[in-house]
Order: sequence, then C-alpha cells, then structure tokens
Amino acid sequence: MDTDSAWDAVASFLTSLSLEKGLAANSRAACQRDLGDLIDFCGRKGIKSWRDVASVDISRYLNELYDLGIAPATVNRRLSAFRGFFTYLCRERICESDPARVVIGPRGRRRLPPVLTIPQMEKLLAQPDIGNPAGIRDRAMMEMMYGCGLRVSELIGLRLDALRMQGVILQVKGKGDKTRLVPIGGYARAALAKYLSEVRPGLVRDRRSARDAIFLSMKLGKPLSRMGFWKILK
Repeated sequence: MDTDSAWDAVASFLTSLSLEKGLAANSRAACQRDLGDLIDFCGRKGIKSWRDVASVDISRYLNELYDLGIAPATVNRRLSAFRGFFTYLCRERICESDPARVVIGPRGRRRLPPVLTIPQMEKLLAQPDIGNPAGIRDRAMMEMMYGCGLRVSELIGLRLDALRMQGVILQVKGKGDKTRLVPIGGYARAALAKYLSEVRPGLVRDRRSARDAIFLSMKLGKPLSRMGFWKILK
C-alpha cells in the first residue's frame, strides 16, 4: 500500500472529525492508531490502496486481533472507526463502496457489576445503630434493598401503597415502568415495621410529596433522594 497517500486520507478524515464533531484529542489519537494498524495490515497483505480493501480483508484483520486475545469491545471499537473512515472515503469519492459496512464484529460478554459477598453484606447490615431513629431507618433500607433485590432508584421510590397483603408482598416499579411482586423476607419485614411504627410518623411533615413515600430524610421529612442514600451508605 502507498503509505503516503493512505496516511493523507487518514489525516483528512481526522481533520473532518475534529471540525464536524469536535473530536477530543485522545479519541483522535486512538482512531489514528487504529487506522495506522490497518495500514500496516494492508501492506503485509499486498493491498495497494484504500479502494482495493474488501470486506473479507477487514474480517481477516479483525480475526487476527481476536486470535491475539484482544477484547471484543476493542475489536468492535476498531470496526466502528473503520466504518466511519470508509464512509468518509465514499463521500469524498476515494472509494466506491464501504467494505466495513457489512462486517460483523465479535459479540463480547456483558460485564456484570461486582457484587458483595455474604460476609460483606452482613457487615454492611450491621453498620446502622438501631439505638437511634436514623439507624432504624437505615437498617430498614439496607434490609429491604438486600432482601428484596432492589435498585437504589426502586428503594427510594417506594410508596406506602407498594406494600401488599399486610406488608408481606412488595410491588416494585422498575425500569420501563414494569412492575413486579416481591416477597418481603422476615428480617426485612421486621426492620421495615419498626421504622414505620417508631420513626416515620415523626418525620412526616405537611408535605404532599412526602405523605406516601416510605423513606424520608431525617431533617426535612422529604422523600429520600439518590444522593441522600449514597451519603448514608458512605
């Protein structure tokens, strides 16, 4: 491959990205490295110009990366850069078609969020001092979150009418407004009952927004916010 003309096309592409999309310097550098690696590959394979690159060539290049143990996310990022580059070359009439458009990248495994071990969770549940109102509330929140498998947004969004069958079942509204029914375990049920009977009545102010929210802030009696929850957790 004529490396000078190949790099000229890359430079023009990167300049257009900077002008049209405000490409950050680190993103520009990463894209330049990706395209430079493709230039080296094309040179090894005897490909003379960008116009001569075929879909099978890009597939072989990506397979080489995958065989080297490169993460699927990185391989797909490079494929995305190639698609943008060849789209630009077609727009500038340097290439007649986009060989990257029909190439399918590897499907990577979804990264699962780290989870607490049982000893770590037990230690966390033991942190609130249930000798004071704030500790009683915090213990109830931790028990409900752990025992019912709630997200933070689901926990702080709980309302009194979510308690069903005398507090044995919880109706949870999750993502996309989808609802599910969750049984409340014994520990969570006991902690919640203690909070609702001993602490929450003293927190309720004459606020319409707080009348039905289960978990309230200690100072103002407002529905607990996400930020408020994370401050408690810290």
